[in-house]
Amino acid sequence: MPLLTPKWFLVLFAVLLASFGADLYLSGLATAPAGSAAPDRVNAADFLAAASAGELSLGTITYRMNAAGLADLTATRTRAGKIGGVQATARLTDAD
Repeated sequence: MPLLTPKWFLVLFAVLLASFGADLYLSGLATAPAGSAAPDRVNAADFLAAASAGELSLGTITYRMNAAGLADLTATRTRAGKIGGVQATARLTDAD
């Protein structure tokens, strides 16, 4: 008698696919700024200048776990009465 029948492999595969799809969907919702379908990509200098000017709110910094020291910067930008998302990738140090 086999340990697992082919039916169980299909069930386990379906559960794996469903959990992977849910993870992709929910991680996309978590990183997108509110009210924006696709954030604008800007360079790090423009992102930090907008932050200094007080145009950014609801921001997140997500550090990548690698030797390059890169971080993904995401925020909601309010400029000239328009609200939209901005996103940048930067190399951050402890001083930043």
